[in-house]
Amino acid sequence: MHSWAVDYPKNGNKVDIRDMPRSLIRFKPDWSMAENNTPQTSDYYKSDRALGHLFRNIVLEDMSNTPSSHQGNAEEQPISKVLWSHVRRHLSTSTRDQTRMAWIDSLYMTYREELTYTASTYSLSQVGGSKLCEEELVIGTILGKCTQRRYRSDRLYAMRENVGFLVQETKGQLVGRLEEIPENALKERLAVAWDVWLFSLDKAAQCLPPEDSFGLESFGLLGLGLVLECLERLRSLPPLPNPVRE
Repeated sequence: MHSWAVDYPKNGNKVDIRDMPRSLIRFKPDWSMAENNTPQTSDYYKSDRALGHLFRNIVLEDMSNTPSSHQGNAEEQPISKVLWSHVRRHLSTSTRDQTRMAWIDSLYMTYREELTYTASTYSLSQVGGSKLCEEELVIGTILGKCTQRRYRSDRLYAMRENVGFLVQETKGQLVGRLEEIPENALKERLAVAWDVWLFSLDKAAQCLPPEDSFGLESFGLLGLGLVLECLERLRSLPPLPNPVRE
């Protein structure tokens, strides 16, 4: 059929897709299911081979049902308690600016929409409404299986490029270019980054539905990274613990 398609410009004979060779068995073995999305089980059969038994013995935890660890006051979280003693030296007040928090909320909604679009665009699954999970986007990988290695690698590369651009754009809107900011202004950027971190913790504690909380964890990590970067430039990072010697 490939040669027929190549000869089409010459002889004008169309290739009928209904003449394509088909597999003898329409169903696929269950071990070829995607791990991260719920597939249509009617398209698969229970394989009795060793690989099928191994596949069914692997039970992956549903991360969407995992309770959030960010419960309670944001300032009382372990990371917040460790960093607060270093952050407060550079802040003029410990009271949150509500105008700034509203601005951060609007930035988060834009970030969430863009991240959701990326997750839906670069999913390898053909199931309608499927998308990549936030962990895949943060790590920069795609767990879904694909028989076309080039197709998968191209989508993986494009996904990483999109996420990287989104992160850099969001950082720029939050704090600008830190390497070009004087020390006095750097303290203001630290206050913004700290509010982003606390904002993500407060939002996570509200137990929002998945569509309203998608991207919240990575948005918080983005803010936490900015906090550490500001502290580093202010020479206020907490000292690293001494390695344990045997």
